[in-house]
Amino acid sequence: MIQPLRRPGAAFTLEADGDQKNPAHRGIVSEELGISSDWATVRQVHGARIVEVAVPGHLKVGADGLFTRTVGLPLAVMAADCAGVVVGGDGGVGVAHAGWR
Repeated sequence: MIQPLRRPGAAFTLEADGDQKNPAHRGIVSEELGISSDWATVRQVHGARIVEVAVPGHLKVGADGLFTRTVGLPLAVMAADCAGVVVGGDGGVGVAHAGWR
């Protein structure tokens, strides 16, 4: 796992961390980060849509990123052959799946 400096709770997982769609692997990573294993995720597409979330769970809407103003809500995107991006600022944080399209 790779953790960016000055972003507590933010991490990029590696192949050795296992498939994060698997609840057991997600639980291990969550425990190491000290966050809930109930993450907010989205059905990823190669587009430009970002959606706001306020609760954990999987959204069936197609998008490539999520943002929240809810303190402590874990966000996740999967990025096998694309880049994962974390953006934070006053009042919110976001994650995106940045691909070649």
